[in-house]
Amino acid sequence: MSAELGECRESISILGGKIMSLFDSLLGYSIGILFIGISILFFKKRALFLIAGFDKENFSDKQINILAKSMGRFVLNTGVLITVFTLVNNSVNNQKVIMLIFYIMAIEFLITLALITYKCFFIKRIN
Repeated sequence: MSAELGECRESISILGGKIMSLFDSLLGYSIGILFIGISILFFKKRALFLIAGFDKENFSDKQINILAKSMGRFVLNTGVLITVFTLVNNSVNNQKVIMLIFYIMAIEFLITLALITYKCFFIKRIN
């Protein structure tokens, strides 16, 4: 009877681990898709209110277009990175490969962050 109870507990813990893994996957994909959706709203200039300090009266149309495209690209890139990392994390079993992909994605994110920072400083010079 004790052996059967031990097997039952082991089965439950394996099932619980699989459920948590599925939840993590769904959460990662959901956040990635949410970011991609927000990027589409940035491209259409409907989510510019999410940017801190943005006031439509203080920006020209050209500045607003540049800001919308830049933020849309940045948020789209972030959403794609989240989705791809979730996919890689679930499909690749080798930890070294996962860490290599993570480092490549982190470098790509930092490059994108530097580009958006440059664009934001460049927007101030445009009248």
